[in-house]
Amino acid sequence: MLQSDLLVISAGMGLVQPDQKIPSYSLTIANGGPDCILEKITCRQTRPSDWWKALKSISSNCHSIEPVLGNSSTQLVLLCLSTNYAKLVYDDLTKVSNQTAQRLRIFGAGISRHLPDKLKNSVMPYDAKLNGPDSPFRGTAYNFGGRAMLHFASHIRDGRINGNSLDEDKEILSNLMAGWRYPKFTARQSISDDDIVQFIRRQWAESNNRSRLNVNLLRNQGFACSVERFQKLRGRFFSLEQRIESSSLL
Repeated sequence: MLQSDLLVISAGMGLVQPDQKIPSYSLTIANGGPDCILEKITCRQTRPSDWWKALKSISSNCHSIEPVLGNSSTQLVLLCLSTNYAKLVYDDLTKVSNQTAQRLRIFGAGISRHLPDKLKNSVMPYDAKLNGPDSPFRGTAYNFGGRAMLHFASHIRDGRINGNSLDEDKEILSNLMAGWRYPKFTARQSISDDDIVQFIRRQWAESNNRSRLNVNLLRNQGFACSVERFQKLRGRFFSLEQRIESSSLL
């Protein structure tokens, strides 16, 4: 959209370019799943930032992101972070200078509380209105940050935002969204973890062991469940299925 450079923060490979070839891998820093790397480290209490530090020490692809963000030839840097990835690169973010912070535009649901104090002001003022009826980029909480960044980038492209001033950009965004309505709250019934696992098992069977395991399927039936909780229980389901399969082969 903006003909700009793009880098992806990978928990397994470091900083990855879009056209870079990488090996297939299954790895996450989100707790609760069978692929969580932090739960495989048993020597001591490990933080996500400890894993990033270790990855930088052994991988030619993994570099500190601070020099990338602080590149003086770059006028503007758009940074989309989830909670887990903010924790992953937190130590790098603490090294970002105040001058670089003025060139940063950060996107993510509730991301401010997971950032160093110096970067909190760089978070763009998106809230639940992005999911409301007037938003051109509605979606789920899971992809909130990406949708917010897309909305911001579209206004950079169209010339409504010039990116020269952090405070000015935030004011323009706030004015653009001032008339947007919040989404209507839908009351959903609470459901136990065991019932969710049973729901996943039924959906898995009905799809002939194809991936139909989407939290929206559960929500559409009137049950409350966060994406993070659903992913954790989906990991539990697959772990159980693997143990059953292994025992049946004995």
